[in-house]
Amino acid sequence: MARRNIKWSRWLTLLIELSGFGISVYLVLISFKIIYPETVPCPRGKLFHCASVLRGEWSKIGPVPISVLGALYFLVQSFLTVAAERSRNWVAPVKVWFCIMGLLFVAWLRAVEIVWLRGICPWCWAVALATFAQAFLLYPLASPPLPRLEWPKRLGYLAAALLVLVIAATVLAFMIYEREQQLARRELGKESPAVREAKSTPTSTKTPPAARPTSTPVASPTARTTPTNGRSGPPANHGEVEEGVPVTNDVKILVRHGWSVVASGDAVRRYIREEAPVLLLVFDPWCEECQAFIRGGLESDEIRKQPVKLVAIEQGSLDGKLSSEVAHVPTLMLIDRAGNILFKHEGRMSTKELISAIETALRP
Repeated sequence: MARRNIKWSRWLTLLIELSGFGISVYLVLISFKIIYPETVPCPRGKLFHCASVLRGEWSKIGPVPISVLGALYFLVQSFLTVAAERSRNWVAPVKVWFCIMGLLFVAWLRAVEIVWLRGICPWCWAVALATFAQAFLLYPLASPPLPRLEWPKRLGYLAAALLVLVIAATVLAFMIYEREQQLARRELGKESPAVREAKSTPTSTKTPPAARPTSTPVASPTARTTPTNGRSGPPANHGEVEEGVPVTNDVKILVRHGWSVVASGDAVRRYIREEAPVLLLVFDPWCEECQAFIRGGLESDEIRKQPVKLVAIEQGSLDGKLSSEVAHVPTLMLIDRAGNILFKHEGRMSTKELISAIETALRP
């Protein structure tokens, strides 16, 4: 009976829930490319990964976009708020528990952004803020068992609780991420082009132990091949991934087909000085267009046979003059030792088109 006398801003709660529903529907339209089919509206910068969040691999749970789940959440909560006028006894606990699940989901999504995507979507944070505001307004319905608090203490209480949830979710996500990375690097060490070539090399001629090479395959997590200026012939594309590069499915594909995936602009510049010409791929591991390009035009061993060094880098890791050349991802650039861009292409292209562009650019 005490719960009936609790003051609850029902209409303000409904306004917040309808606002969250409106933002979620807007994100649903973006997710399905009904609006903004090419470019997701998002601030430019390394911090923002709207396209990855809304259209990348982490934008769905199974076949269902997360934005759809958000829209359904606020729609159901709005219905419960309207129904609370007549049936508060059963609606109040349902809304509270539903809101708790919403906060847990919000905390997990923030952990995904921090650990896997390493970038945020401002629109998704707007949805998270709506969920937090809703929890603030619903707090009186959870009292008891929660203590009754004035709004300043209630705000601090809920903010601290959400922060704890985000930290716990981030720790859990980081543990999962580290385990995935270990398994992925172990898998790359077994499947790299260098390992396949070593297995296919005839071993009938015995080599004295002292003359045997001692280096490990370049796809090893800690191994690197240092380019030399005195090489003869085209660069060798054995494929590797540097420490500090998240090993996603697309990074695995690149390494298997001879690309050196690097972690910094300094590594790119080193390759340009020592292994030019360099075919540089600038991508976002969670960009839908990048994924389609890597799994289409770049998933071929024909490209690694070209007289160029294959180097790939995430857009957020590229700096300096070359970063100003990249307006959209994916971007391909063929660069000579002097740093001149021999050809540049934004978006997808077929393997045949890419090889033809390389041959044309390198033609005397």
